[in-house]
Amino acid sequence: PGTGDFRSLGLNSYDQSSVTRTDKTGKGSLLTHLYSHIANYRSLKTDHRLPTMRLTFTLSDQQFAANDRAGVMVGLPLAAQLDAGPLVSGRIDGDGWIEAVNFGRASIRPVSLDRHVFCGRVGEVETWSDGGDTVCQAMLDCGVSLRFDLLAATPGEVPRVGDWYLGQASLRGLLAMNPSDLLWQTVTGAIVDIQRLSLDLLAPGFGTMHWLSGLPRQSFAPDQVFVTVEIGNR
Repeated sequence: PGTGDFRSLGLNSYDQSSVTRTDKTGKGSLLTHLYSHIANYRSLKTDHRLPTMRLTFTLSDQQFAANDRAGVMVGLPLAAQLDAGPLVSGRIDGDGWIEAVNFGRASIRPVSLDRHVFCGRVGEVETWSDGGDTVCQAMLDCGVSLRFDLLAATPGEVPRVGDWYLGQASLRGLLAMNPSDLLWQTVTGAIVDIQRLSLDLLAPGFGTMHWLSGLPRQSFAPDQVFVTVEIGNR
């Protein structure tokens, strides 16, 4: 092997005289050192953990109550259905939209706080009629399972399993199912951040954000809570 190969393993140079001296002192041959570096390199690769992502979603007071107002504390695991809510078909200014694309790469990235851009493939779809309109609920695989609702104006707008979609939305975290949940696939992550936005008009801290280590077991209405979880990529 050339010098560059040894440098990639942490060896600075290949010097025959130093190898000979090493052999004479009984400290091992070049091959011994080489195998040692290879073993260390493989160990690093084996111990290398999967990359993680951090996602932030809003947690409503109703969902917190449905979870017995417990279990929301930094460091604890939390299982939630990530939901993008009702989306508009076609790109618009701001968030709350989704559009079909020919191909893509499963990905979800935060833009600001609970607002994310995402791309993924439809894995499940449920449809029903509401006043003559076709309403769809679909599960998108974008690295994590993300659910969204869509009002299909035409049959061509109904998502199909295997279709790719690109979108932008503010995420909600759902902790408990209700009758309108036709699809449900929770994602579990470790809570790394909790923020509470004061929306009490009579409070001196109206409009300010507070960082918390955990939510007390009581209602936080009318405030808004944002929870950030760290999730391992698949």
